Amino acid sequence: IDVVEEFERDPESFSKRYETEQEALRHRIREARELLNDVELSGSLKKAIVDICRRFEVRGHRADFLIARTARTIAAYNQRKNVIGEDVKQAAELVLPHRITRLPFEEPKPVTEMVEGILQQSMTLATERETNEQDDAESVGFGDTKDDDSCVHKDGMRRVRKQFDVG
Repeated sequence: IDVVEEFERDPESFSKRYETEQEALRHRIREARELLNDVELSGSLKKAIVDICRRFEVRGHRADFLIARTARTIAAYNQRKNVIGEDVKQAAELVLPHRITRLPFEEPKPVTEMVEGILQQSMTLATERETNEQDDAESVGFGDTKDDDSCVHKDGMRRVRKQFDVG
């Protein structure tokens, strides 16, 4: 109320007082716009976004896309080229509350705590998946010679690679 009354009394001096802050904000937004197309969202965070929307029982896919876009925008605003979990959390807090299905007079579900938990679970699973994929890739070693058609599997057994001549 005080701010509005102050503006109404003297709009010109009110505007001048906030001019420096407004210019800094305009500059930051311009920089974010330039960076936005270069901001990347990892596959694990995309999966986390899908999981968040699924766990909140949001209908359709619009929320997924909006959380991803908003998270990229937040990262760009903060001058980063990679989206982090905190960006996804902030985006979900903006996108989800009015999209969550609930009964009349039912209290809204707490978004922040639930999103943090889902993000933590998703990122842990993604890390485990990456570790398993690396272990699998390292577990198979092919013979040293060019003509060797066998490989040694992580269980120590020698297995034959099958080659097919199609032609």
